Amino acid sequence: MRGRGPGATSRDEHVERVRVGGTVLRVRSRAGGRASEAASGAAWGSGADEGRHDVVLVHGLGVDGLYFERLTRRLTGLGTVHRVDLPGFAGLPRPDREPVEVVDHAELLLHWLDRARPVRPVLLGHSLGTQVVVEALARRPDAATHAVLVGPTVSPDGRTAHQQVGRLLRSAVFESPGTQALVVRGYARCGVPWAVRQLRAMLRHPTEDRIGRVAVPVLVVRGTHDRVAPRGWVQDLADAAPRGAVAEVAGASHAVVHDHAEELAALVREHVRR
Repeated sequence: MRGRGPGATSRDEHVERVRVGGTVLRVRSRAGGRASEAASGAAWGSGADEGRHDVVLVHGLGVDGLYFERLTRRLTGLGTVHRVDLPGFAGLPRPDREPVEVVDHAELLLHWLDRARPVRPVLLGHSLGTQVVVEALARRPDAATHAVLVGPTVSPDGRTAHQQVGRLLRSAVFESPGTQALVVRGYARCGVPWAVRQLRAMLRHPTEDRIGRVAVPVLVVRGTHDRVAPRGWVQDLADAAPRGAVAEVAGASHAVVHDHAEELAALVREHVRR
C-alpha cells in the first residue's frame, strides 16, 4: 500500500510514504527541468525524456535524506531526484520485527522502484546506502542504468563496531561543523539503539561478494581523508564489479555528499554520460 505524505516542501518537491507490512519508507522527490540546467551543466535533450536519468539517493547510517540537500540541487539537471529515508531513520517508525537486515532495505527500495517507475534511474548510495544499492542491483540487475557508491562499507579489515566507530570519528575531524551538526541531528532522530542495530546489520552484509552480480556501470567514490572507506577497499570493490571505476575527491572525508556536493555531482554526470 502506498500513501502520499504532506505537501511539497518546495514548488517542485513532494513527499511520499510507502508502507509494506509494518515497514515504512519515505521518498522526497524534486522534479528536474530547464530551470536547473544552468546550475548543473547537464541538458535534457530535445525529447521529453531524451537523455533523462532520474537519480535515487540512499543515505547512510544515522543520517537521512536531508544530508543530500546540496547534492539534490546539483543533480536535477539529469532528471527528478528522489531522496530516500530508510525505515527507522529520520523520525520514521522502526519496523515491527527484528532484525532488519540490509536485504530488507533493498527489497523495500525495489518495491518503491517498481511502483514509482523512475526514468532510467541512477542509484546513488552513501555508506550504509551503498550496501542497500548493491544488494538491490544484485537482486534486480535491471533496476537502474548506473550505480554510484560513495564511501562504501564495510571493508574486510574493519568488521567490528569498535573499528567502524573509530574510523568514523577519525574521518569527522576533516568535516565541516555544518556536516557534524547534521550527523548529530540525524542520530538524535533515529536514536542510538536503532543506529547500533543497523550498524550490526552493516557488518553482516557481504558487499564485496554481492557487487559481482551488479551488471550496470558502477562508480565507487571516496574522499582522500575517508577512514571508513580506505583506498584499497574502494579499488577492490571497483575491481569486483563487472563494470567498475574509481574516483577520489581531494580534501573530502566520509561526508563527500554534503561537504563536496559540487565535485560529486560533476562525477555523477560524467559517469552517466560515459
